[in-house]
Amino acid sequence: MTGERADDAPAFVTLFVCCFVGGAGVLLSDAAFLQMPLLASALLWLAVTTAVGLLILPRIKGAIVGAEWALRMHGFGAAGAGAERARGNARAAEEEAQKRRR
Repeated sequence: MTGERADDAPAFVTLFVCCFVGGAGVLLSDAAFLQMPLLASALLWLAVTTAVGLLILPRIKGAIVGAEWALRMHGFGAAGAGAERARGNARAAEEEAQKRRR
């Protein structure tokens, strides 16, 4: 398992967005189309909510993993990796100084 973990946050954010889209859609369609049967309205908004959820879930996960990367969380920019990079830079600088002395 790698350090890129988003856990349950993308699912929670997706549910939050989909519930608002589905809820607003049901309320607006109920007010706009008074003669629409309840079953038709439920099936329509179930399909819309499912499609919206499947479309935005990968994008929300990418945004959350990107935010973790930017904030150096959960394995991004771990102390061990930074220390290795610093040692490598110091070693490279020392080798460059030795080449100049020759």
